[in-house]
Parts: sequence; structure tokens; C-alpha cells
Amino acid sequence: MEAQRAADLRRERAGRFHAKWAGCCSTTTRTTRLAYLSTCRTAAIDTVDLLDEAIHLASAFQLAGFLRVIGTLWEIDGQTAVRIARAFYDGLRTDATAVDPDRAAGALHDAVRRLRDGDDLPPGHDRRSAPLLWAAHLHAGA
Repeated sequence: MEAQRAADLRRERAGRFHAKWAGCCSTTTRTTRLAYLSTCRTAAIDTVDLLDEAIHLASAFQLAGFLRVIGTLWEIDGQTAVRIARAFYDGLRTDATAVDPDRAAGALHDAVRRLRDGDDLPPGHDRRSAPLLWAAHLHAGA
């Protein structure tokens, strides 16, 4: 009986979440091209029951209509996150003012490689012994 009650509660909460999510994102269309989620664990799966599913904040943004989403798999260092974001947005630029979200995958790849190769690493860190600093970011989408 307790298991049934817990299952009913989970379904009820999921229904409320879905209703809130649908309401907040009803204006998002397939023309929304990029979301950069600059916080920790936006592409992590924390619920044991969902380990075989791709259910996380980054995938929720895709389901809401964002074509490309940048997220992280674990907690990230603040200084490193700023360095990667700066290099990422520099990589999106087509000239002094325009940015092209179609470059998102390549821009993130280049930003992470720069950090991995030792450019912009925080002082005192060796790239070979610190992959947790540079390997957390991922691109999801087209």
C-alpha cells in the first residue's frame, strides 16, 4: 500500500511539474537556437530511477524547443566556467558584433580544448591531472 501511495505521489508531482513547465515555455518555438546553462550539473542525471533515461535540465530545454544546449555533467570551478564561457562566445562570433549559434558545437569544442591544452588553466593546475576542470561541459543538439 505504501509503494502505491509513493507512486501516486510521484505521478502527481510529475503532472504539476509538466503543467508548470508547459506554461512557462509555451512561447518557445523551434527558432530558439541556443541555451547556455552556466551552472553546475545541468546535464547530470541525479535520480537513480532515471539512470537509463536522458532526463536532465539540458534535455528539458531541448524538449522546450531550444535547438542547441550547453550544459555540464558535474560541479565546475567558477573561474574555469568563466574562461570556457568567454572562449565559447568568442568562438560564436562571425565578426565584431554578430554571433552564429550554428557554431555552438565547434565553439565549445575549441574552448574546452584550449583549457585542456593548458591555456587559461588556473595557476597551479596541470591539465593531465585536472580533467574535472575542463571535461564537464557538453553540447546537446543539432
